[in-house]
Amino acid sequence: MAKLLSPANRIAHTTLLLCAVWTLCNASSYIGGLPGAYLRPPVGASGQAVGGANSADPAYMAGFWNPAAITVKNAKRLMLGAGQRSLKRMEGFGGFEYRLPSGRMGVGLTALYRGDPKIDIYDSEGDLLGSKPYLTLTPKFTISYIFSRRLSFGLNIGFYYEQLPYDNQSTVENQSTWSAGGIDLGARYELNRQSTLALVIKNINAATEWQWPLFAWEDDGLESSVDRKNLEPVIIVGGKFRQFTLYSKPLHWTSDLALYLIDGSFKALHRSVALWSNGLEWQRWKSLFIRAGIGEIALDSDLFRDPGNYANTFSLRLSSGFALDLASFKENLEGLRLHYSFSTSKIWSGMNQQLDLVYSF
Repeated sequence: MAKLLSPANRIAHTTLLLCAVWTLCNASSYIGGLPGAYLRPPVGASGQAVGGANSADPAYMAGFWNPAAITVKNAKRLMLGAGQRSLKRMEGFGGFEYRLPSGRMGVGLTALYRGDPKIDIYDSEGDLLGSKPYLTLTPKFTISYIFSRRLSFGLNIGFYYEQLPYDNQSTVENQSTWSAGGIDLGARYELNRQSTLALVIKNINAATEWQWPLFAWEDDGLESSVDRKNLEPVIIVGGKFRQFTLYSKPLHWTSDLALYLIDGSFKALHRSVALWSNGLEWQRWKSLFIRAGIGEIALDSDLFRDPGNYANTFSLRLSSGFALDLASFKENLEGLRLHYSFSTSKIWSGMNQQLDLVYSF
């Protein structure tokens, strides 16, 4: 049975509850049209398995979840993962995270690929012109610092590459864009041994610039148009709570609340957006952790103003997975852990699967 919450834990739970109630009065569930949508799904099998609620204590890929978390783990970590998402989309990542010998600072370098091997392009009459891949590549460099025994801070500097096919005068071409300088800021605070809180702000100053060719006049030749897209910052309030048990084994609850309040120019969105994700990790065996989650529940004002519309547009992501310590099979595999997850897509168009290997040494 769960123990009574301490005052610190009650404060943490109350804070998350107040954030949820506040966003219910302001939120709208639609964010599909905002720039940078390819970065929103959970990164890695560990985060995907718990529904995307992974910011307070990521097991790896902290550079994408919370840069302040790199210094929490003492070991060096090599990470490699690959997955297939619904509609035959693909992804993969690799990275290295390291807590420096000083013990107060950590660094990391990670890179994420997401894309579609084949995008069909049609003309205005519906005839197929050809196919080209769509791809994105997002490297991030991370620095983290332990300010005190309980508090750590971190930041990322991100780079963004996209390649997109388009119809250029009945010929399928690829247009690409590359930008640098996006910043993520993170903080992580240990209330006690049972509760951890996190605050992350992502996509500060992040943007992509597309340069599209245009034929304005036949005599003038080829001109171009620059279309700059600023990624919307997102504020994430997260927590991990370890005070629960199931059949006398540890049961950890993780929760993330993602708030989309302003656009890339720091102006208020027409309607703010909030997505709530929750996950559980049951440490039933020493070498095998079982995970499950419910991700991206929209806390929408239509729940009160228009319940019928809220019910018609309601969607979420269901997920599950596990973490397996491979040293339980062979001693020479010590430090190597396998993570697996599968989940539904946000629009229920298929299944997502992810398989990761993490080597700690």
